[in-house]
Amino acid sequence: MSIRRFVWLLGAIVLIFAATLCVRPLPLQALFTNPLFAIGFGAPVVLYVSSLPRWRELLAMLLLGIAISLLIHRWVIGFGLASTIILAIRRNWLFLLPSLIALFFTLEVSLFLQIISTYPPLTYDAFLYAADLGYGGAVSFGVGRLFAAYPLIGAICTGIYLAPPPGLIYVYALQAKAKEPPPVDIVTTLVFMGAAGYALYFLLPACGPKFVFPGFPHEVPAHVARTLMAAPPAPRNAMPSLHMASALIAYIHARRFGRIAASVAAIFVIGTFLGTMGTGEHYFVDLAAAVPFTAMMHALLERRFARAIAPAVIFFAWLWLLRFHDFKPWIAWPMLALAIASAIPWSLRAKPASECAA
Repeated sequence: MSIRRFVWLLGAIVLIFAATLCVRPLPLQALFTNPLFAIGFGAPVVLYVSSLPRWRELLAMLLLGIAISLLIHRWVIGFGLASTIILAIRRNWLFLLPSLIALFFTLEVSLFLQIISTYPPLTYDAFLYAADLGYGGAVSFGVGRLFAAYPLIGAICTGIYLAPPPGLIYVYALQAKAKEPPPVDIVTTLVFMGAAGYALYFLLPACGPKFVFPGFPHEVPAHVARTLMAAPPAPRNAMPSLHMASALIAYIHARRFGRIAASVAAIFVIGTFLGTMGTGEHYFVDLAAAVPFTAMMHALLERRFARAIAPAVIFFAWLWLLRFHDFKPWIAWPMLALAIASAIPWSLRAKPASECAA
C-alpha cells in the first residue's frame, strides 16, 4: 500500500469538499441527519475492528465511543470519531488514512447528490425503462414486487445496497494484511471510479423508476414514449450504477484471497444486483452497463491500457444506443452479451490466496 498516495487522495478530497461547500453551503444539522453521513462515520469503525486491536484497546475505544455518543447524541458518529482517534494515537496510517478518505469522500458524495437532485431538470428515465422492456419486461418492477411479497429478502438486499462499505472495507483489510499488495488498492480504485461515475451521470441523467413512476412496483406502465421527463427532486445517478460497480470491483479484488473471500464478495454482488432494482432506484440496463464500466476502470487503474479499450467501447456504445436508439430485443440481448464478455479478462485472472498473510 502507498501511504503517499493516500495522503494525496485525502488532500484532494478535502479540498474538493471545501470547494463544494463554498458553492453549496449545507447546515451541519443537514449533514448529521443524512444517512450517507452515518455510513461515512461507520467506515472508521469497521476499519478499526479490521486492524485487530487488542481487547483492552478495543474496550477503550468502546468507552470513548459511548462518551462521545452521549455528548453529541449520535451513536454511529460517536464510535466513528472514537475509532479515528484511537487509530491516530496508534499512528496506524494504513487504516487511519483510508478511514479519513472514506469519511470525506462520503461527505462530498452527500453534497454532490444534493446538487444533482434538481439538475438537470429533464431525465432519460423513459429511455431506460423502454430499454428494459427489450428484455421482455420491466425487470426492476418484477424485483420490486418480489421484495413486496418477501419482505425479509427485500430487507437483506436493501441493506446490502444502501451500505456497501462493510464489504469493501473487508476487502481492503485483506489487502492491507497481504504479503504482496495489489497494483492498486481498492480505496484508490473506488475514489477514481466514483469521480468518473459522477461525471458520466450528466451524459444520461436518470433517477430510477420509483421516482418517475408513482405506481412502482405494482403498476407497470405498458408502454412509455422515449421522451425526456420532468423528474421530481431526486439524484440523477442511475446510469451507470456505481453501487453495482463497487460490488463488482470488490469481487474482483477479493478473488485473489481464496474461496471464502470471493464467496463473501459474491454475496454483496447478488444483494446489490437485486437491491438496486428492488428499491426502485435503478433499471436493469444500469446494472448491465456497470459491467463494462467496471472492467474499463479496473484496467485503466492497473495501467493495462490495451485491456481498457474493448470495455470502454462497449460501455460508451451502451450510452449512445440508450440515448439515441430504441432498445429492441435484437439490440438488447447482443449488448448484454457484450457487457458480460467485457468481464472475461478479469474474471479468468486471479492471483492465489497464498499471497495473503497468515
